[in-house]
Amino acid sequence: MTITAGFDVETKTTLVDNVKSYWCESDQVSVFDAKYGDNNRLFSIVKGDEEFPKATASFATTEEFTMPEDQTQEEALIVALYPYQETAYCDFFDPAEDQNIISGLNIPAEQVAEDDNFDSRATFALATDSYANKENLTFNNLYSLLKITLKENEVTKVKVTVSGENNPCITGEARVQLNRVSEEGKTPYFNGGNLVASGSNEVTLTCGEGFKVGENYYIAIAPVTYTNIKVALLKGETWTEVKNTTPAEPK
Repeated sequence: MTITAGFDVETKTTLVDNVKSYWCESDQVSVFDAKYGDNNRLFSIVKGDEEFPKATASFATTEEFTMPEDQTQEEALIVALYPYQETAYCDFFDPAEDQNIISGLNIPAEQVAEDDNFDSRATFALATDSYANKENLTFNNLYSLLKITLKENEVTKVKVTVSGENNPCITGEARVQLNRVSEEGKTPYFNGGNLVASGSNEVTLTCGEGFKVGENYYIAIAPVTYTNIKVALLKGETWTEVKNTTPAEPK
């Protein structure tokens, strides 16, 4: 089975100065079918005549993929998650149920820094659609990005801690809560979802060679509402908290 996927904008994520992230040949996605239990199918990019990177890509699998016999292609649903994680599990793949969750995910609490980029292991995206539209799946990003611009030399790690009502978690064990839509006279369906973490309220960005002053770095986290954020910098063996840190306005 082959699916074609892209994002609701030109690329996965657009950062400052038009730095963009495209599909790459090594990218893989999980696609969940209507089976209960072991329904996490590994789809990998199939490189055709077009060169990578690009904004859309075709993925394929040789594994068995099941569509319910009692549903039409418009009624049967596909849920796809980027990136593929072997432990991902879609517990209740049925919009008629009260809970529809993809579990078994992990947002790394320690991420690797890249200039003007982010650690792709933490950047989850979701596509939900009918089986009939498997040639045109549209992914939407589930994560938020924190931008870090260093003003000091010799920093090797940056630690960010958030706090607020309901003790928001931004990394660690995570799940995707699928949004269920029920309309009169129509088969219930999924319309996207939300990434929720239950591990930790802090994340560390590490750079073995040391961060460059003035460069932008990004940390991927689960989207949360927070009232306070603390940033600490590691130089040598000493952590120093940054004073008067003010969150930027969301864009």
